[in-house]
Amino acid sequence: MHPEPRDQHPAPVAQVAVVVIGYNDRAHVGEAVRSALAQGPAVAEVIAVDDCSTDGSDALLTGLAAGEPRLRVVRRSVNSGGCGSPRNTGIDAATAPYVMFLDSDDVLPPGAVDALLAAATDARAQVASGLCVRRELPSGREQPWQAPLYTAHCVLARPAQHPRLVHDTLCVNKLYRTDFLRDHGIRFPEGRFLYEDFVFTARVLAASPRMALVPDRVYVWQVRRSAGRLSLSLDRGGIENWTARVQACALAYDILLGAGQKELARAARAKFLDHDVRMYARELGLREAPYRRAWWEHTRAYLARYDAAGRELDPDAPGRLLARVVLASPEPRDLPRLRELAARPARLLPPYARTPEGDPVWSADLPEVGLRPLLTRPVAALPLAVDAELRPRARASVLRLRLHELYGKVAEAGPPEVDVGLVRALHFPRAALPISFALQQLQQLLFSMAALVVILLCFGVPVSASWVLALPALALQFTFNAGVSMVMARMGAKTPDIAQLMPFVLRTWMYVSGVMWSIDKLADKDDLPHIVTVLLEINPAAVYLDLMRFALIDSFHASQLPPHVWAAAIGWALAAGIGGFIYFWKAEETYGRG
Repeated sequence: MHPEPRDQHPAPVAQVAVVVIGYNDRAHVGEAVRSALAQGPAVAEVIAVDDCSTDGSDALLTGLAAGEPRLRVVRRSVNSGGCGSPRNTGIDAATAPYVMFLDSDDVLPPGAVDALLAAATDARAQVASGLCVRRELPSGREQPWQAPLYTAHCVLARPAQHPRLVHDTLCVNKLYRTDFLRDHGIRFPEGRFLYEDFVFTARVLAASPRMALVPDRVYVWQVRRSAGRLSLSLDRGGIENWTARVQACALAYDILLGAGQKELARAARAKFLDHDVRMYARELGLREAPYRRAWWEHTRAYLARYDAAGRELDPDAPGRLLARVVLASPEPRDLPRLRELAARPARLLPPYARTPEGDPVWSADLPEVGLRPLLTRPVAALPLAVDAELRPRARASVLRLRLHELYGKVAEAGPPEVDVGLVRALHFPRAALPISFALQQLQQLLFSMAALVVILLCFGVPVSASWVLALPALALQFTFNAGVSMVMARMGAKTPDIAQLMPFVLRTWMYVSGVMWSIDKLADKDDLPHIVTVLLEINPAAVYLDLMRFALIDSFHASQLPPHVWAAAIGWALAAGIGGFIYFWKAEETYGRG
């Protein structure tokens, strides 16, 4: 493996076939096809394979093809139930020297085909691969997929030079020589076979092609978790998804091992523990008991096929330790501990048990899962656990951290100080901070009002039905306050000195909101412009004060309320709450970055 400089000559034209597959995805397939056609003259043909859709997708594609000679539509007569068969149909239909794949709900970013084609032709590679990014919709947040593989241009004489390639199981971020696939009989599993790209990619790597890797973004994987119909890989609610994934991983391992690719096969098994098992273990506590038992039983059966050497290699790496616990216990257990161990970074929660001889073990009732290798690990590589408790306060919120001792390794290291980027390091919705502050203020107000009610009752003040109106008024005021808190939180994150100005601004706002004087009497003055009266009456602070006065003070009558006061209260709450959340959320990824 070595870095490969790129030639600056133009890429050859009209050499790539893009196979777009889809089923009942009329809403998105047009965008996918257009992104392929927009790649420019390097694309000789776009082959849209419709897997017998019933939502009008084929008619849409036919209409697009009428105005675009490079677009061919192939309609399958029977739905296959998966992605493999339509892609095989596309391979068979391709006439261009190179082929790549695109799903109907994803897109190719500009320049993707040129980047892959230039790398393949310059390096005389049979496969070129680039960076895929996962785009969460509707937020638009992006996460690179297997980014360490794609940091620079490089050429591999064979995949075994870089065993981590087995982690990139996608088929869509790669360009293939069409004759390479046909000569080696490389195809996808037919029919409803989930994770068909695991098997296809293993077959590609087993054929030991010359490969070119590029750091360019070549594929945008659009994740729609709120969609009515989840993609096959995202629909992990049933045990069938896990059994299909295990089947695909097992078949990929067998393919690599059968081709003599022992390093790649070993890396594929390690990837199963470090990625697949950990991902599903994180969700195991959210599933029902029948799912957990089925997952545990199926995973144990597959892990039992691992040879002892494979299990003993780095036995306290998170994925391998998790696997050893599953193998040692016939029933699901310690799910909260396993969830934290499967997290990234991994965290090993207490208890930290020992045998009578003093050796660290998983637990007292599971001593066969030893943790002795932890004693020789560097502190930076330990799965240390930290508890965090947020205590919002009016002036300065307090975040308490507790670092758990792990068999004496933390004390042995003796760190003199800890530098923690809290807002960056802790994974939680950042809006929780300003909202929790508003909640704390509401809580304090409710305590004060409860004490006031007790005092009033003690002095014989009769209970009034209008007191109930205080509840919706407080709810609307809280929504408004939370929205304003989020606006100020974003402004304060960018300009911390704004906190010094806020007390003056709030005090001034209070003075002009009719707290200590009557807006009605001021409005009665003839020389006061009407617009000033309107602004004073719809001032949100005055609106919520008036509603609370009307609810709690018998002498404050409805005639003293401004027109449409409830509409104004609801409007301010919705505008501030929704607007403040959107304003805060737009900059969420910048918080805590200094």
